Amino acid sequence: MDLLKGKIGLVFTEESVPEFRKGISSKPVPREAKVGSISPIDVIIPAGPTGLAPSEVNFFHNLGLLVKINKSILDL
Repeated sequence: MDLLKGKIGLVFTEESVPEFRKGISSKPVPREAKVGSISPIDVIIPAGPTGLAPSEVNFFHNLGLLVKINKSILDL
């Protein structure tokens, strides 16, 4: 038990390992992106209201996106 540290899970099964791996791999768990990671798919953000307060404008500027404030909501 001293060697098991961090995020480790143990799985016990009577199935063959390749079949079990296929089953687990077919159901990925959604998780937050890490800083600096590259998306495996194209991400498209449609223009329109973001629902965010004007205080969040720096977030979009850091991403290089221009936004405008419309009725106290940020618009892309």
